[in-house]
Amino acid sequence: MINSIVKFTALTFAGMVLMGCSVNSNQTAQDSVSTPDVVSSENLIAYAKLGYDAFKVNDMEAWALTQADDAVWTMPKGFPYGGTYIGPEDVIKNVFAPIAEYWPDFKVEPISYHASGNTVFIRTKMTTGGEVSDSLHVAVIENGKYIKFQVFDDTHFMMKSAKKVSTE
Repeated sequence: MINSIVKFTALTFAGMVLMGCSVNSNQTAQDSVSTPDVVSSENLIAYAKLGYDAFKVNDMEAWALTQADDAVWTMPKGFPYGGTYIGPEDVIKNVFAPIAEYWPDFKVEPISYHASGNTVFIRTKMTTGGEVSDSLHVAVIENGKYIKFQVFDDTHFMMKSAKKVSTE
């Protein structure tokens, strides 16, 4: 419980600092919170990185704090878990848990981040079974949290290296 509070406080403070940094000299901090388009590209990228950093160390509590309660995640149809998921708990249960079963050695490494408007494009390298594949992730961020996330993976590569075969 205390760890969750500390993580939430740290992420909230980081978000407040980032939001404060995004305000230009003619705006108040309140204006920046209500107008997501004033957030700089650098700050949007920093918000996106928070999610990847938490995922990398398998800290699902911290990762969930980077997501809006109703964040919409869209996964490619070529996966057994392909489809749309709403909220962090749905993603953890129905996307991250199967990934751990199918690819116990799965790693995703962000290579570059590019922001446009409130959208961050993340070029990644995925590693599983000793093989590497390129991937593109698209995150829409508002008020410091992911509100939409879509994955463009090489599903053939991933399923070819899967450890578990779907019986569905």
